[in-house]
Amino acid sequence: MILGAPFGQKKRMETKISADALQDLLRFALVTQRLAEFDADKVKREIQKAGPRIAIADAGTTVIKIHAGGKKHEASFYALGMMASQHPKIKALRQLEDVRKRIEQLVSKKCGRSRRSVGRTAPNRRALLVVHSNQ
Repeated sequence: MILGAPFGQKKRMETKISADALQDLLRFALVTQRLAEFDADKVKREIQKAGPRIAIADAGTTVIKIHAGGKKHEASFYALGMMASQHPKIKALRQLEDVRKRIEQLVSKKCGRSRRSVGRTAPNRRALLVVHSNQ
């Protein structure tokens, strides 16, 4: 797993997890949270229908890429954490945020960093979360 370095300011974090932990993550992301079905344009339309909220400027885009079983899945969203908290009724947005949180927890646990320092210190930065499986 790789957690990208925002704008190259810090070293990216890479870690390996056990095969069981990887399978759990893949099952969670692809089956439970349906990451492969995430449609950013559809979510944006749902946000527009929900009405005005706090404007967000200069936030980062979270990109989650999973390469598994010979397939590549990618989902990305601007200001994911903030938008998910502003729009808790949008299921697809919550699901993507839940995947991001699960990856963050795994990386922070393996790298010995607090959850705060992994994904929350620079909310205005671009984060890249990549999960690879050779299976």
